[in-house]
Amino acid sequence: EEFMASVFPAISSGNTTRCIITSTPKGMNHFYDMWCKAIDEEVAEKDGAKNRYIKSTVIWNQVPSHTEEWAAAEREKVGDQRFRQEYECEFIGSSITLIDYRCLEKLKAMEPLKFDGSIWPENLKPITNDISMRFFKWPEKNVESRGYSYVASIDTGFGIRKDSHVLHILLAKSNIKCEQVFTMSSNTVSINDFCHIANIMLRFYQFPYLIIEYNGPGSCAYNYFFTVAQYPNIINFDNMCRGLWATPTMKSKVVVLLKMYVQRGYIQLKDKLTIMELMSFTQKTSNIWGGSGGMHDDHVTALYWAIYYLQSTFYYGNYEEIEILTEQEQLRLTDDMRAKYVDAIDYIKSPEAMQEQHKLGAMVEASN
Repeated sequence: EEFMASVFPAISSGNTTRCIITSTPKGMNHFYDMWCKAIDEEVAEKDGAKNRYIKSTVIWNQVPSHTEEWAAAEREKVGDQRFRQEYECEFIGSSITLIDYRCLEKLKAMEPLKFDGSIWPENLKPITNDISMRFFKWPEKNVESRGYSYVASIDTGFGIRKDSHVLHILLAKSNIKCEQVFTMSSNTVSINDFCHIANIMLRFYQFPYLIIEYNGPGSCAYNYFFTVAQYPNIINFDNMCRGLWATPTMKSKVVVLLKMYVQRGYIQLKDKLTIMELMSFTQKTSNIWGGSGGMHDDHVTALYWAIYYLQSTFYYGNYEEIEILTEQEQLRLTDDMRAKYVDAIDYIKSPEAMQEQHKLGAMVEASN
């Protein structure tokens, strides 16, 4: 971003100046964004491309000496994922993402439902200009009689056009069958304004069980729902009634659960922004995952706490036993990741382990 900002004034000042960028893909980064906004060579030849990038690809089979036999041998050497990145110019799976690239390719965003003013809750329209709201399924009646429940998770950021506040609402038919029915986000409004709208939407979806990450700005969100809204269905994983204290250990366990849920199809994702963030959600250190290439991860971090709840001892809806490792996972996953699958399930099923982490999280927050 800084490099482009520094060189573009010089480029744009000339009448014949051109900027040529050559690269192979590496995740959904700034280059990917520029690529998506560029136009194809055929379009440029027909309609012109003034002040626009023209995109062009050269893949392995356009090189005369590269045969199918050569490609098979090269794929064997570098692996399928790296071959697709370096030789086929594919963006999906071009970085080592949490979710396997084969699964990412199958994720399809759904167009949000058209707004129907007859069911719009409580005069929302005048105060939602800076909040993006995406409905994928209207509220259903009598879900609890079928053992279903609505589950929501909220993660608030600092706003100011950086981190976003995000609210997800899922319809959980069991602990391993859930679907995204509503998502809203904003990186401009205040935490209180966002929580005010979120509270109305939560009531619209029949008061879902609500998970709030307490850390950092999350304490403001928790205080709003606890004291101002007096929301009845906050899930307190922490004995001191502080929602959910997140620690690096907890996050390292829950991202493994997220991987399991998405790759096995336990959760139906429908929101475009959530899916886009998953495509760049990569491992940054041995225990930390996040958005790469300048991409945000707020929709992902808000999502995985809902999954945490579904596998915890706090969930009381329809329950199905979970297979820790499928036959396919035994073959595809590394020894390290197979061990993490087992460890994540054992950890989240242990109230004592969870409480210990909440204590540690509170102590760290207090020391800061």
